[in-house]
Amino acid sequence: MGICRIGQRICGDTPSPWPNMGTRQPMEPITKETSTSISSIQKNIAKDGQYTGPSKWPEHLAQLKNHMNRLLFSVGSGGNHQNFLHIHSLIKKHGTKENSILYQNFNALRQAIPAIDGIDLDNEHLYSEPGQKTIVELSRMLHRLGYKVTFCPFEKPDFWVHCLHELHSEVPGLVTGFHTQHYDSSYPKPKVWIQAIQNKMGHDFDVEGFVLPGLRSRGGNDCSKGLCPDGSKNIKAKFKKWKEDDSNDNIQGGFI
Repeated sequence: MGICRIGQRICGDTPSPWPNMGTRQPMEPITKETSTSISSIQKNIAKDGQYTGPSKWPEHLAQLKNHMNRLLFSVGSGGNHQNFLHIHSLIKKHGTKENSILYQNFNALRQAIPAIDGIDLDNEHLYSEPGQKTIVELSRMLHRLGYKVTFCPFEKPDFWVHCLHELHSEVPGLVTGFHTQHYDSSYPKPKVWIQAIQNKMGHDFDVEGFVLPGLRSRGGNDCSKGLCPDGSKNIKAKFKKWKEDDSNDNIQGGFI
């Protein structure tokens, strides 16, 4: 049983010897300041405090949950979808209390699809102090709603580890993992993330299985640089190398 991530990524569980192995496919969701809604390219998911997503999602995702350990809803993406700039503007204008539009829409999602265990944050545009404050305030709000939080970064380990440290000092266990993206060879390697977390959080922090690296699979749009399951340079070989690397012996899973 593994992890499934929906929202920005719709994915299905895949059999694996690691307990936290999952797959995913792109479906870019956008949180727009202008419409104050949680939406995907296809349609709104929550608007004005009401769930407006596909009517079959609650039933289908409840069934999917029977075959995996955790179900995560991912917010954010790369490209031109500057989700966290919109989220930053919404927090600055409305805050994150119960009467704020962000709270109301995520609460609508929570009530409509209780199978979702946590929210995965894929901020790829807003860094420095405003970005850190946005991640921390959004995570605090999600905690009040009963969600756990994971991070899905591809760069800037110091930024993400500072967010982790601030949140962990307030609510230990709120952030349950880093889903680090390794779609390009220029991205920091898993051991860089592991070492950054250990250096900031100290030896008492349980980093075992906390960093779950992800690879891009070949197929679909803009996936020409992805890897195939089989072959000399494939997904399995990459994960095996990470697993066997003595400096990465804490890796216990990943995503595709």
